[in-house]
Amino acid sequence: MKVKLLLISFLFATVGIFAQSGDNESKSKSCGLAAVKLNGKWGYVDAIGKMVIEPQFDSAYAFKSKGITVVLSNGKYGCIDTSGRFVVQPRFDGVKFIYSSAYDVLAIVEENHKWGFINDNGKFVVEPRFDYIDRFYISNFFLEVWQNAKRGIIDLNGNILVEPKFDSASNFSSIGLATVRQNGKCGYIDTTGKVIIKPQFDAAYEFSQNGLACVEVNGKYGFIDKRGKIVVKPQFDNITDFQSNDMAVVRLNRKYGLINEKGMMVVKPQYDDIKEFYNDFAIIKLNGKYGFIDTKGRVVVEPKFDFMSFLGRDGMAMVVLNGKGGIIDKTGNFVIEPKNESLFFRFSSIGLAVVRQDGKFGYIDKTGKMVIEPQFDLARKFSPNGLAAVKLNDKWGYVDATGKMVIEPQFDIADDFSE
Repeated sequence: MKVKLLLISFLFATVGIFAQSGDNESKSKSCGLAAVKLNGKWGYVDAIGKMVIEPQFDSAYAFKSKGITVVLSNGKYGCIDTSGRFVVQPRFDGVKFIYSSAYDVLAIVEENHKWGFINDNGKFVVEPRFDYIDRFYISNFFLEVWQNAKRGIIDLNGNILVEPKFDSASNFSSIGLATVRQNGKCGYIDTTGKVIIKPQFDAAYEFSQNGLACVEVNGKYGFIDKRGKIVVKPQFDNITDFQSNDMAVVRLNRKYGLINEKGMMVVKPQYDDIKEFYNDFAIIKLNGKYGFIDTKGRVVVEPKFDFMSFLGRDGMAMVVLNGKGGIIDKTGNFVIEPKNESLFFRFSSIGLAVVRQDGKFGYIDKTGKMVIEPQFDLARKFSPNGLAAVKLNDKWGYVDATGKMVIEPQFDIADDFSE
């Protein structure tokens, strides 16, 4: 199986522990509202701390652009608007929110172990009759439906485009082809269900923007074009999709390198790991140490750090050296010298990042200046409205970018605001 080379690392596992609310019941990044939990129930507050929707739900989820969200009440899912009024009464066993402005569709729903989808009046567009429905799309939405262990495709009007007959199906790529598996082999279909590339590969993956897709043949990976022609001969032990710079990370004989879309080796396999490119830079690992390279494969920062993870799209990176955390810029110069027990998290849209020092959390700007001194037990990133949820003495509240407590700590859990 192809393994994606992810930028995610233990740092962001740490974010999940130290800079998030820590409760998977909450999914809110609401339209001007933030979900908060108080006395075991979820409601919503605005930016001045007014409780707009009183805590009453078992779970609270994200408001969408239409101002509707899914809530769980007494074990059933329904939908409310920003006033808290039920648009769809709680009656469903499961809900997957897919709001589409192009179609009169609100959500995929489960009822009596079958799946269908509803509009924003709660009326069925497609009655629950499928074993499962998943979502994927190209320019408009298409849905993957499961029936008797086979996969097919329907549109948001409920029209069956591809009868359920495949063992598996994937997202449509930007060029309008989706991977399907049939009789143990993988190929590609278009949005009408026509087989464009017959199932012949052991594994096949989504087409990249450059029109190439990774395939597996006899345990080796290469690339094909949209006609199914082999462009890069399957020869690598592992591979990623082509990225925005039209390079792919490859693994050969336990070493990682880079190839271009013609299959030419840009960086010969020599590193212990190469992460996917992030804004023209990729982290490399060699002999247990981390640095990074540019889009030409040139070493920008020599591998010398014990750990590294990018903080934003300007090339700034959190590094660990001899057990101490610091921040470097894209040239490798220190913005913040390594300090004891310092951990830094990605910068928010307002240019501040969470920092942990000596067990407390605060915020720094991109120059490394400590804007809000570490004083909180936990802290989340700043929302676009300039507020961040912080935890103090086991309660959550919100601070502004100066560190002023705008909404006093009073909640069991507090989620992010959105635009």
